[in-house]
Amino acid sequence: MRLRHFFRPSASLPAAILLLALLVPTGAVAVTPCPDTNVFSGISGLSLWLRADCVSGVADIPADNSTISTWSDLSGNSNNATSSGTPTFQSDSGNLINSQPVINFNGSSSFSSIDIRPTTRPNLTIFAVYKERGSGNREGVWGIDDGGWDRFFIAKWSGNNGLISVGNQANVANTGVIGSATLVTTVMKHNVSSGTTVYVNGVLAATLTDGSNPTAAYTNLLIGSGGSGLNFNGDIAEIIIFSQALTNSDVFTVNGYLNTKYGLNISSTYLPVIATAPIINSFALANSATTATYRTAVDVTANVNQSAKVTFTANGKTIAGCKNKLATGSSSSFSVTCNWRPSNRGVVLIGAQAVGTYGGLISSPGTISVKVGTRTNVR
Repeated sequence: MRLRHFFRPSASLPAAILLLALLVPTGAVAVTPCPDTNVFSGISGLSLWLRADCVSGVADIPADNSTISTWSDLSGNSNNATSSGTPTFQSDSGNLINSQPVINFNGSSSFSSIDIRPTTRPNLTIFAVYKERGSGNREGVWGIDDGGWDRFFIAKWSGNNGLISVGNQANVANTGVIGSATLVTTVMKHNVSSGTTVYVNGVLAATLTDGSNPTAAYTNLLIGSGGSGLNFNGDIAEIIIFSQALTNSDVFTVNGYLNTKYGLNISSTYLPVIATAPIINSFALANSATTATYRTAVDVTANVNQSAKVTFTANGKTIAGCKNKLATGSSSSFSVTCNWRPSNRGVVLIGAQAVGTYGGLISSPGTISVKVGTRTNVR
């Protein structure tokens, strides 16, 4: 029997729509992809990415207060974390961090995932966004400690102060303030003297040497625990792990994403540079002259508001040796000088255009009208 025998298209419902409705399986549910999954595309080594807003790998959230058995990894490596105990998904307004859901840990629950021992991952960068609830001490956010002072982070070690361990230990101030959303970043370089750094909301908080035993620790990272009974009582919104010690620039990139998402009030000093087109503050011949002498060299200087490469032109043609010259300086004042030897008499239009070091955006051109005269000492 032909398909057209089943229905008669009406004027209000085109046949194509009716056909599509017949082809869609009954009970099909739309899946919403997680947003912002490409924000770290320029950074290598992403190994684990756990987000409470995409706990199941999609943006469709589970029921509030439901128990989570698997926390899906968004890194692309399928390093899904599996739970012990009853960590719960929290999406009610009283538990959100800047309108974002969290996973709650009750002091006896955790997730298990990748191996972060130095034998497997000697260099690491771990970002953790969390909110402390517990009033006691020894509240571990993540770790692999089996009792030997291995790699772990405790938000509350003594009062509101935490502790980081990588074989050696260092106190970290104000990481355990109850109800305060906090980002702690740990950049580890195994067996590099003072090569491990800890940041709280972007600010350097501790420097130490990672001398942790390469093999003698738990083989799987615990999230919601530092290991050895160092369990967390609070909320975790996001865990991001790279299998390399990130540069400051890459750390700032991740900071920018997390700061916007969770309202962490990170200082702009520790956030990525926002690319904007350069502005030419000033552009002039030496001594602000408006005249030049035929075949007599003269300096032309441009000042721009950011780090940039500047190209100088004369009547639209690039001046020899004056292409993509790096402007140097600081703050909002970067200068560069071109040495120009006029090869034409009369009025010459000198131009300058800057290309920003960050983002490659191009400035509006600057121009000077210069009258080039004959030398007075012609032989």
